Amino acid sequence: MKIWVFRKLAGGDGLEPYEEHILDAVPRIGEHVIVATEGPWLEVQAVVHIPRNLKIDCDAEVYAVEVDHLEVLSRIARAQATSADATP
Repeated sequence: MKIWVFRKLAGGDGLEPYEEHILDAVPRIGEHVIVATEGPWLEVQAVVHIPRNLKIDCDAEVYAVEVDHLEVLSRIARAQATSADATP
């Protein structure tokens, strides 16, 4: 699927011009996306699906903000530890 990704830089105010990427699926809000091997992680904030009848050469616009991948992994680890502690 052809996706236009608009990203907000970490700590920035505005959006960067879109980048076109081919992804297997349209990401959902809250998911994290990596569009380059050495690039930042992006947290999806909004998704606009483009109907085919509009004749626009993309399947969706994705609006995302750069996030620190170490902070995301740390948040996941904390959530898993909390849920493991709550299990009887």
